[in-house]
Amino acid sequence: MHGARPRRAVPSGRLAATVERPGELRLEGGALIAYDPARVKALPAAKVLAGLRPETVRLGRADGRAGAPAFRLELVEELGMGRLVHGRIGESAFTVAQGPADAAPQGDAFSIEVAPASVHVFDAASGARL
Repeated sequence: MHGARPRRAVPSGRLAATVERPGELRLEGGALIAYDPARVKALPAAKVLAGLRPETVRLGRADGRAGAPAFRLELVEELGMGRLVHGRIGESAFTVAQGPADAAPQGDAFSIEVAPASVHVFDAASGARL
């Protein structure tokens, strides 16, 4: 099911946001995340949930791109064929999945990076895909 587009929001990997302008979401806390406006029909100022799959997110430097969401590391779970990196983006629990070739995180403060095409957008009230 990798790559499938979920029809409704799921509990993990979702972040409360507001549509800033087509192609850009403002997360709670003020960070910005880009999405593909050709795939999402959302009006500016709409309250939404940004859905991010753990395997599509990469950890970046804490002093990375201005406005990038900050990730605060809480736990690294080694799995043998990679690891799950658990932490928080703002007050929301979030997990990043890393493969065996990815370097283990050093420190506890990072930013996250995700391709706009990998950001799923859902209506905050109904959970329906936009």
